[in-house]
Amino acid sequence: MLEGSDEVTSPGGAYTPLPTTPIIGAGRYALTTKIAEGGMAGVYRAWDAKLQVWRAVKVLLPEYTRRSNL
Repeated sequence: MLEGSDEVTSPGGAYTPLPTTPIIGAGRYALTTKIAEGGMAGVYRAWDAKLQVWRAVKVLLPEYTRRSNL
């Protein structure tokens, strides 16, 4: 990806715009959409700002964290 670009091309070549409003801003990752949820965690599609790639990030449900405000 070119520096300053605001678009991403997936491995298949389809255009994917960068997220404009993340669900959660966790520093390096911008979580955009929930992919799935299980008994202990949710999985989100996330933009990795450091590596400039899409990732999947698992986030524990509040009842499984020591502090429920995470």
